[in-house]
Amino acid sequence: MAKPIPEKELHEIEAVVSAHPEGIGIQAILDALKVSLPRRTLQYRLKYLVDEGRLIKTGEKRWARYMPKGADHRDNVQIALREQPTDGIQFSRPAAEIRKIIRKPLQSRTPVGYERNFLDRYRPNHTAYLGKAERAHLLKIGTPSYYSLLSIS
Repeated sequence: MAKPIPEKELHEIEAVVSAHPEGIGIQAILDALKVSLPRRTLQYRLKYLVDEGRLIKTGEKRWARYMPKGADHRDNVQIALREQPTDGIQFSRPAAEIRKIIRKPLQSRTPVGYERNFLDRYRPNHTAYLGKAERAHLLKIGTPSYYSLLSIS
């Protein structure tokens, strides 16, 4: 019979994870624990807590992150997106504003509706959402100068 896992260790792991509702990786948990556990033992404990429904796991292998049970996964995805580097890309002020809006958690965004008939009328490769002038303008501003001879059919 397997040796039971000390509940004290499990509570300590849960406390560390609960302090990070956006999620925390294994190495950060190891660093934050007061007791010293081998990495493999911590992985086993985390798997046990996830299987018991006491923690939530997102990602796999070295990208695995653990969150407290009450954490909303969609919010955590939004937090992860907010933290993504921009790779040195400079955004215009309007683009930065749009980026800020779409990175908000879903609950804090203003709900919007849509016109179902507009979507139903679209036929791939036969119709377009945008008019010919709008498409030509987008092609013009989005095409490098050496490709400017292209036209929209």
